[in-house]
Amino acid sequence: MPSQTNLKKILCVEDEKDLRDNIALYLNQKGFDIIEAANGEEAYQKYVDNRPDIILCDINMPKMNGHQLLEKLTANFPENKNDIPFIFLTALGQKNDFIKGLDLGADEYVIKPIDFDVLLSTINSKLAKSELNQEFAKNKINQFCDQVSNLLPNEVKEPLDAIIKYSATLKKESFGAFIEPKYVSLATKIYIAALKLNVQVSKSLCSDNIKKEVDNIKDTIDLNILTNELKDIFKNYKITFTEETNLPSIQGNLKMLKTSIIAYLTQHLKAEARDIILDIFLDYQKNLVISIASFTALPIVSDDLENMLTLHSGKFSTIEDDGKTNHLLTFPNYLVKQ
Repeated sequence: MPSQTNLKKILCVEDEKDLRDNIALYLNQKGFDIIEAANGEEAYQKYVDNRPDIILCDINMPKMNGHQLLEKLTANFPENKNDIPFIFLTALGQKNDFIKGLDLGADEYVIKPIDFDVLLSTINSKLAKSELNQEFAKNKINQFCDQVSNLLPNEVKEPLDAIIKYSATLKKESFGAFIEPKYVSLATKIYIAALKLNVQVSKSLCSDNIKKEVDNIKDTIDLNILTNELKDIFKNYKITFTEETNLPSIQGNLKMLKTSIIAYLTQHLKAEARDIILDIFLDYQKNLVISIASFTALPIVSDDLENMLTLHSGKFSTIEDDGKTNHLLTFPNYLVKQ
């Protein structure tokens, strides 16, 4: 049996507890890690937290039914549509439910009462197909990253090399007794800036670095769910949340973003900051801004936060306003999913 850390995760969504328990017990014995949910609403949150490898889902459930769950997942995580198979569990004779599920993009149906051998065979078949799809997508991404790495440097480095060459010439050449010192100084600054830019371009266009950047932003973060989680974590503290309604999702590393914000808010509390307000909004350029404003006499810094922003091509800035410090985390608009 594979190690616990390598088990395939199955999200089992079924409101009938006895059936859910039986499915979980059987599949756990077959070497799967089972995540249980009693309805679509609970399943959506567990999907976000656990990112399962496959979903088994009943159709008729309270709070959010199976069709509604599939619609919400497809809308918010379209990039996972071909990676995470969705199998409906349906009673015999529910023809209309069957057709609607196919229209929504379900991968397969298993008829109740469940034949567990059929269920296991279906799961293994869909997982094998999913792995092939993921491997194909990964190869395409790697090919694209290699092409970008090979093609762009020549287009970028040729003019950049010219700037370095001519600025070096300008700062070395003698222009006579009446040369303005400031021009030599400017040429030197251009030369140094061009060298730094050359290093950054080489690093940014390195194929391995491009692939790493792609990995860092491949997840989708539902900001509404993230905000609710933060509210729950800090419900016993004086922190005001004033986020916009119906926030968009963004591409990024959910665990890294969540951990960094929790740590940063905790630092505010330890620094005895007053009137802490967390606000999430889109600026006029549709960049995502997470603002943490407070009155505090102590500086608040975080290497983890800055590393997280660097990996997401974001930036950190502060604005002082009549004693209040606004800490702004800005993420570029191309990560925002409307």
